[in-house]
Amino acid sequence: MSNAVYYALKKKFPPPAFASLREVRNQTGYSNGMIRSVDLLVMGLFPSRGIELTGIEVKTHRGDWIKELSNPAKADEGWFLHCDHWFLATEPGVADISEVPSTWGWMEMKGQRLFTRKPAPKLTPLAIDRPHLAALFRSIGDSSDKFAEIEI
Repeated sequence: MSNAVYYALKKKFPPPAFASLREVRNQTGYSNGMIRSVDLLVMGLFPSRGIELTGIEVKTHRGDWIKELSNPAKADEGWFLHCDHWFLATEPGVADISEVPSTWGWMEMKGQRLFTRKPAPKLTPLAIDRPHLAALFRSIGDSSDKFAEIEI
């Protein structure tokens, strides 16, 4: 994964207005083989800007995007159904606007910044169930542990 895209996303969704977690799975354990993860979950934290959950799939190679398009149910099995907005974030030339699903938005790198090529429509998210919540808490714990290790 391109650190440039993640760096641009961090600048686009900065704290304290937003909180972000990378690679959040849809459940803990390996019970049924339907483990899916979203590349980035972003939560808006200011009511004035919207307390909304946004899922972002990061694609840096055309082949990876084509593979994603070949299995559209993959997003639904993960976090998509629980998000207010869903975006694709790419390096230049990875996707074409005609390929982006109607329920997704698209941000593309140009230089060091991400530009919205297609706004993400407002979705009607389902409540977050216990498996998703457990995976979210695990991601928060993993993130905290990494920061703790850096400070030691």
